Amino acid sequence: MPRTRFFQIWRYFHLEDNSKAAAPGTVGHDKIYRIRNFLTIISRNIEREYRLSRDISIDETMVPHKGRLSFKQYIKNKPTRWGIKLWVLCEAATGYVYRFQVYLGKQEGNPETNLARRVVRDLTVTEHNKNHHLYMDNFYNDPYLFKELLGKNIFACGTVRPNRKGFPDETVITKQRQRNMTRGEYLWRSDGQLVATGWLDKRPVYLLSTIHPPSTDVPTTILRREGRGERQPLPCPPAQVDYQKFMGGVDLADQMLKSFSVVRKSRKAWKKL
Repeated sequence: MPRTRFFQIWRYFHLEDNSKAAAPGTVGHDKIYRIRNFLTIISRNIEREYRLSRDISIDETMVPHKGRLSFKQYIKNKPTRWGIKLWVLCEAATGYVYRFQVYLGKQEGNPETNLARRVVRDLTVTEHNKNHHLYMDNFYNDPYLFKELLGKNIFACGTVRPNRKGFPDETVITKQRQRNMTRGEYLWRSDGQLVATGWLDKRPVYLLSTIHPPSTDVPTTILRREGRGERQPLPCPPAQVDYQKFMGGVDLADQMLKSFSVVRKSRKAWKKL
């Protein structure tokens, strides 16, 4: 196809009738109404044609966009810092994007409460009673969410902030406790199948898991570098090994998309989605 023809199609490309959309500020207005039906069709086809393996992960990713947009986001630790944020459920081993959701910012000017829990519920709604192992970072995790997922036969693992409600104080590594611990030691408490761990690496790391026991017959280790020397095995909780192995599904998807990007320059944000 000639370049001029491509840009003509790209200029007049539409997926929805604008005259039928609810006006901004009115009931029923959807910020991404232009592509909502199209994204729904894609999601249904993925769910119908692909079967996820056991290990999955949830994280956020960014679609690059620097133009004016009410729900444009900034994430400092992402390769693409400015753009449209997506919540993504991926297969951990392959990076296959199975479900995703566009973050549209505050609704009616009010911040959403329990945002992380709502995102996890929405992305895993089709995966109940399939015994998946779900890995997430500390933005999403808290003990109550893990118990809720366990009731749906979704087993979860991930880092957690020590000030989360329900996280046991006995596993929080205070400065006083840290003086009596060596690197690689950890504290743990359990509530049924839920295990909370405080592990001392260079600094304290906190984990929750309904997948892993607090310890195993064969001690688990990961490689860590001491100073400028070679990497050496460091004792760690069993949850830390699998968290490092399976948490990178969304990052793997981002890496592959960089090699085969289909994003085209446009002032219209919805075209980039």
